Amino acid sequence: MKTRKKLLIVAVLLALIESGVIPSAKTGYYCGDPKISFKFRGDTISITTLLLGTFFLPLIFIWVVETLCVAFLNEYDVPKTKKQCCMQGLWEASRWYRDFLLGLGIVFLTTEVGKVLVGEPRPHFLDTCRPTQPPNCDGYVNNFTCTNKDAGNWYVRDSTKSFPSGHASLSVFASVFTMWFVQCRVPGDITYLLVPWLQCLCLTWALLCSLTRITDHRHHWWDVLGGFVLGFGLAVFTVKTSDQFSSTKKMTTTYTKASKLDNVVRENGHISNNRHQSVRRLLSSTSSYSAALTPEERELREAALS
Repeated sequence: MKTRKKLLIVAVLLALIESGVIPSAKTGYYCGDPKISFKFRGDTISITTLLLGTFFLPLIFIWVVETLCVAFLNEYDVPKTKKQCCMQGLWEASRWYRDFLLGLGIVFLTTEVGKVLVGEPRPHFLDTCRPTQPPNCDGYVNNFTCTNKDAGNWYVRDSTKSFPSGHASLSVFASVFTMWFVQCRVPGDITYLLVPWLQCLCLTWALLCSLTRITDHRHHWWDVLGGFVLGFGLAVFTVKTSDQFSSTKKMTTTYTKASKLDNVVRENGHISNNRHQSVRRLLSSTSSYSAALTPEERELREAALS
């Protein structure tokens, strides 16, 4: 319940910021500044693609891993029907995703608060905003009004929210969290290349979302760097404070086989007890027999054995 309240508060604050109810800081600009004179060409990684890849792909990936742990590694004591494995895997994945979603919401909120407080013009600010400026402007303009009527209000407001990069912070957080999950849950003794390969895929997603913001002239390089540091730092904080990561041991097939062997021994404890009792009887009979021998007979017996 506490997690739901936190997520609700984060969602309300984000809605107020994105709708413009909470106004952002309005900084000025230099006339003809080449850093903000690029044309707006769209996004290689659109916001829809970013949200799908950041919110839903980690959930699907975690669900698949947990389902495989149930089905093949038999970590949980459940029947091995496909439906029951999937449902058990979804239940376990929901625990991981709860911490993931809370951390992602904090990253989203922190990024938006940074954009509101800083109010830095984007590289395509002049093209998107088309601000009013005095004749023969050659200095710093502090007061201006955006005159672009072709673009929507959201795009015009967004042209003054460059720092930090939301694509970088969200994608880096999702990638680092998922990489840590892979290290914690995916067995490394199946093949030594599986865990590094999955982690490289996660890192590629973060790099793709971050670097294309620079090549698309949607962010300055320091915006992307700031988003990268923000996402990485909050991902580490989320992992270190998560109960799931602190209470879960890395799953290995060797560990599973050992656990199964322990279960067999426990289930067949009477066999082990019988064996121990037989050994005890043998030792006791041998000791009683040895005690009945005279010292001379004992020496002859040891000589014959040697």
